[in-house]
Amino acid sequence: MANKTIEKMLQGLNILVVDDNAYMRRLTRMMLTNLGAKSVLEAPDGLAALEAIRAADPDVMLLDWDMPVLNGIEVLRIVRSPGVFPRPNLPVIMLTTRAKRSYVNEALARAPMNSCSSRHRPRRFAIG
Repeated sequence: MANKTIEKMLQGLNILVVDDNAYMRRLTRMMLTNLGAKSVLEAPDGLAALEAIRAADPDVMLLDWDMPVLNGIEVLRIVRSPGVFPRPNLPVIMLTTRAKRSYVNEALARAPMNSCSSRHRPRRFAIG
């Protein structure tokens, strides 16, 4: 029952996956597709993410912290700028391999978001 609910929710979402690692983008896409997502877009860096947000108007973005050009925090700061960027309220799930709580605190301080982390997974995330 829960799987059908998740599948139904994901089917209608346009999801943007931003990561400089092609393998991680592919893995994330595969997981989302297996959960029922129909529309998963990819961007290899922060600049491409900003362009994709403008062009594709995603419903949610999964964003890696460590990337060249613009890192995840810089992308989030730009996206969260009302009057500067067209989607300041875009839901963002930030992914990172940084396992210390101080990094989550840094993300919260540098770009407004809510946080959630998992001690049982190798990747942590914050939701903004």
